Amino acid sequence: MNTIIFPFDRVNKGATIAIYGAGEIGEYFLCQLAAVPYCSVSWLVDRKFESEEQQGSLVRLPPDMMDWQTPAQIVIASLAYRDEIAHYFIQQGVSQDKLVFVRPEQKIDMSDMFQAMLNATPADNKWNAYYKSAEHGAVRQFDSIISPILSEYHDQLDYSNVLDFACGEGRIANLLQARCQSLQLVDASQQAIDFCNQRFAHLPHITAISNNAGVLPQDSSSLSFIYSWDAMVHFSYKSLDFYLHEFSRVLRQNGHVLIHHSNLGALTDKIKVFEPWNLNVGGRSNISKNDVSFIARKHGFEVVSQVVIDWEINDMDCISVLVKKNGV
Repeated sequence: MNTIIFPFDRVNKGATIAIYGAGEIGEYFLCQLAAVPYCSVSWLVDRKFESEEQQGSLVRLPPDMMDWQTPAQIVIASLAYRDEIAHYFIQQGVSQDKLVFVRPEQKIDMSDMFQAMLNATPADNKWNAYYKSAEHGAVRQFDSIISPILSEYHDQLDYSNVLDFACGEGRIANLLQARCQSLQLVDASQQAIDFCNQRFAHLPHITAISNNAGVLPQDSSSLSFIYSWDAMVHFSYKSLDFYLHEFSRVLRQNGHVLIHHSNLGALTDKIKVFEPWNLNVGGRSNISKNDVSFIARKHGFEVVSQVVIDWEINDMDCISVLVKKNGV
């Protein structure tokens, strides 16, 4: 199934526009702008209309009743009649600068797009904008959620060699690093790692390296503590299984893990939960705290505690604290 994407790149944001053409393409554009209120469509013009008709804020009318000087821009919702419509506007004395024509490259195959969405992994996503916004809430989350848990287990946690897994741009590392003798940052994104290397260049006890969404670069039984915040919430059951095995491999005996993960799978009786993570609220995976408990025990961890927390909806996430007892 093909559709035509509205020319967002050539229409001024917030502009009051007219759409010429009430066929399939015109309807596509109206639907897209209803979902994304990028600009204001005040007129829908087509020769099939016989009179002016007001529908909410939209006026539907034939071309001979339209004052073409009024809209800031005119989007031509037609590929087949492009030349004919262009000639019409020349005759009407409308400036070509006001006209926005559909281009062939705006046609996309929706089935390909949806398949790409279904196949996407968290590592495929571009998180840069999210990192910037999440930075503002880092101190509040650390003080209200992470720090109390760390304080509860302060006599058990060993900060001699710590790993921040899926660190992003290091917003939690920035708050935790003072407790650590050595802090290693790992992320699938080389761009995020490059940012961290610049951010923490003045702190010799911090190193950052990309694992490219694969095995961890740390040596077996080398780490004393692993934590991950606001990243594994997107991980599938298979990914959690893989990385908890990796955590068990690189962690010392009696070393601890603190992970923030999805609990959306426990809410299937209340909301619709999809298997693809990016179709769910907050991009959460279809995982419950019981799933994480099962996987953890499978890889030799003892589950010390699990605290369910609210995020965008009640009980959406969970913080699990694990300790390695019989791991790899």
